[in-house]
Amino acid sequence: MKQFNGALKLTKAFYQNRGRAVFAVFAVLLAISLSAVAQNTTATIIGNITDPGGAQVTAASVTARNVDTGLTRTVVSDEDGGYRIDFLPVGNYVIEVTPSTGFKKATRPGIVLQIGDTIRIDIALEVGTVSEEVTITDETPQINTNTAELGRTVETKEIENLPLVERNVFALLDLTPGVQSNNTGVATASAATNNNTLGFPEQRTLINGGTDGGTGSVNYFLDGGTNMTFLRNTGNVAPNPEAVREFKVTTNSYGAEYGRFASGIINIITKSGTNKINGSLYEFVRNDAFNANDYGSRLERAPYRRNQFGGSIGGPIIKDRTFFFGSYSGLRQQQSKFLSGATLPTALERNGDFSLSGTKPKDPSTGTSVATGSFFTNNIIPANRIDPAALKILQSIPLSNVTNINGSPGYQGNVPLPINTDEYLIKIDHQLNEPHRLSFTYF
Repeated sequence: MKQFNGALKLTKAFYQNRGRAVFAVFAVLLAISLSAVAQNTTATIIGNITDPGGAQVTAASVTARNVDTGLTRTVVSDEDGGYRIDFLPVGNYVIEVTPSTGFKKATRPGIVLQIGDTIRIDIALEVGTVSEEVTITDETPQINTNTAELGRTVETKEIENLPLVERNVFALLDLTPGVQSNNTGVATASAATNNNTLGFPEQRTLINGGTDGGTGSVNYFLDGGTNMTFLRNTGNVAPNPEAVREFKVTTNSYGAEYGRFASGIINIITKSGTNKINGSLYEFVRNDAFNANDYGSRLERAPYRRNQFGGSIGGPIIKDRTFFFGSYSGLRQQQSKFLSGATLPTALERNGDFSLSGTKPKDPSTGTSVATGSFFTNNIIPANRIDPAALKILQSIPLSNVTNINGSPGYQGNVPLPINTDEYLIKIDHQLNEPHRLSFTYF
């Protein structure tokens, strides 16, 4: 019995240790994945702290503070005077440098961090006491000299101010050099933008000679998560412009944390709440009263009603700590597709009488070639020779309503293609403590 108990204890200890090992592996994998997500959605500030003569200043406290949310991150300059602050959410920042002694405190406002940025902010301290403070007003570097990435960030003001006919932010991908093809794939009836091959809207982008072949070659991300259809590896739809803060198109030399396709990265960041309550309401209207007639149409103007409406709101739940943002967008569209150019059978031809037709049918029982075939008597197909399936199909072919240029009976019509969609987004950000932050997005 003692041996059995000993074996039981050994087995229990074995499984406990194995459980700890599995948990440790899971924790490492989770940390790696969260790190990769953070790199997709945040920015980094690096730099050097020096004295007036250019010598390194060590042990200086460097704090990055988000002026909209109160978030702070603090590091200490190393023995070379360098500092690095990682995983900063995008936004407006102030850098505050507090030296240990012998220098004035320095403040550097006006730092705008965009998605994936690595910005260098070097600060030269002035001799004095820590109770004194100096504000530095140098401009933030506009050229990235810290990483090899090539690309462009489309900012909030561009999303808000540039015309977007279908209210799809992917239409702004063309602003980035190297984007050679951009099929927005929105759910509309327009042949120029419709890409619903498999029954759902998808985004296809070609960058710097990337291949298509019916599948994707570009990575799409939304708030750090993969935003792809997977069935064809194309992009899913993006949130409405009121919910998008900015997006970055990286076309070359990006980091290994992204993986997957090599043509490029399209990374979207949605808006977040701040310490101030902000919101918006909108409605965009398009109507056939403003439209011209379809080219070549002799019908009444096709009906077109498009109402795109919604709003957004964001603010604090707990000041400087917990924030919310939400948006809604609805689309109600009544649209038709204009069809023209068909040649239809005449009333006589519908009954098998081709006596007045330019093309005469031959009796398949005698052969259909010019040499051997013979025409029906009086060019009329006997009623008992007409296939019932053909008569059923004929019922689905509309009657002629126009005459074509060559005098043949033709048809013009408008096929209804209604679209009704609803889109919801909610985002919660919570600052656990200075180094730890949680962000939840549902779209």
